[in-house]
Amino acid sequence: MSTSATATAFAPPSPQQVHAHLERYAATGPSKVATWAPLALLVAAVVLAVNVEGGALAILPWLILLAMFIYSGVRTARLRTLEGRAIYVQELAMLRRHVESLRLAWRLLPSVTHLVELHTRTVALIGHNLEQVQAYESALAVLDYLLARMPADSPAAVQLRVQRAIAQLESDHLLDADETLRRLRDLADSQPPTTVSALWHLGRLLQQVRTHHDQDAADSAANLVEQLRPLGVEAGYGHALAALAQHRLAQRPQQAMPAAPPEDDDEPARLDPQQRRQEAALWWSRATLLLSVDALVDRFPELGELKRDAAMVATTSRHTPKDAAPTS
Repeated sequence: MSTSATATAFAPPSPQQVHAHLERYAATGPSKVATWAPLALLVAAVVLAVNVEGGALAILPWLILLAMFIYSGVRTARLRTLEGRAIYVQELAMLRRHVESLRLAWRLLPSVTHLVELHTRTVALIGHNLEQVQAYESALAVLDYLLARMPADSPAAVQLRVQRAIAQLESDHLLDADETLRRLRDLADSQPPTTVSALWHLGRLLQQVRTHHDQDAADSAANLVEQLRPLGVEAGYGHALAALAQHRLAQRPQQAMPAAPPEDDDEPARLDPQQRRQEAALWWSRATLLLSVDALVDRFPELGELKRDAAMVATTSRHTPKDAAPTS
């Protein structure tokens, strides 16, 4: 089956299906039998070796040891197989083959319930892929599941809370997302750029664009390149949102420009429509150097405004790499 046919036939699981799947295949950790059986067999082999002096039973301790080695080899091979499958699922997600990655992660989960760390990674991959295919309500179900099972102040939990806020913005839970972003603002502003702070800045930018606070989005983009750098190629989403904010501002009726520059040096300069279009084209070219136009529009459908703008596409194509240096 072709990739396009696979994507067409795909329907993401509902939040109810996600919840049922995660509860059915929750992490249980290694079984007591698997944990203590090797030690029990070793003790039995030692006892037999000490108390049996000859005869047919003398080889029994060696048979037990041989069985232990075979069991250990089979178990190690299975663990390596499961780890390899998890790595492959992660690689598919990195290659943006999210539908295939989601399907394989969904099927992998029942096999890793006894491996807590691998189970958590697999669940996180399911949530990431659900978000990327725009199944935001289902992604929220996964994020809630993970957050309920880790300390609230752990770095991983903070990152998941930011990801949850982004998913809430995508699913129109604007008030809940705003509350989360406000609570985490100090964390994002008080540390050098990290993945968590970069996600926060992306979430704030998305919030401003979604609520049509385009001027705020444009004003906050001064340090956006550095702020989003930890995201790697996914920084392109933020660059595209900045382009959309400038593009919308350029479409609005021009207001009278102030006769003199503002007294506050920190006040961002207001641009005329032509300058807005140039800024939009520059941010869009930065975004499309990192991600394809289709990937950008698939993730944030409102970016279709830029894709449909023939003048924007033409202007973008004239930018040189020097004008739009990549951010990663």
